[in-house]
Amino acid sequence: MTTDPDLTSKLEGFAYKSAEERRRAFMEMLRQVEKETNCEGAVTLDEALAEIDGIIAEAEQCSPG
Repeated sequence: MTTDPDLTSKLEGFAYKSAEERRRAFMEMLRQVEKETNCEGAVTLDEALAEIDGIIAEAEQCSPG
């Protein structure tokens, strides 16, 4: 079994294409998040965690037992 890390030119091109596609998808996701944040606003992590804690506490009070 060979452990030669050198890629053939075809595989190298495929690896680059795959990396480029992931980069493009990531950049598009960031643009979408920025657009959503500008439209809907944002919350801090502490605000989100406080809301989650409140939902959990309410659910625990409502559950039988």
